[in-house]
Amino acid sequence: MEMQEKVQNLLTEKFPNAEIKLSGDGCHFTLDLVSDQFEGKSRLQRSRLVYAVLGEMINNGDLHALQMNLKTNAEI
Repeated sequence: MEMQEKVQNLLTEKFPNAEIKLSGDGCHFTLDLVSDQFEGKSRLQRSRLVYAVLGEMINNGDLHALQMNLKTNAEI
């Protein structure tokens, strides 16, 4: 399984009703994620939710760079 598919699967598991767009290659990705789970949360809190899912991949160097755009349905 390639890296993008692994990341996509992990995010889909954690954010099952979200709109997830992941682009990039190798270990550098851009993530656009729209989820109502972000409702009432700050940008930092939203980022922490994503890092909680992908933290192991980031810590071991599999995922090197991740640019995130995290919104709720009301914000799009």
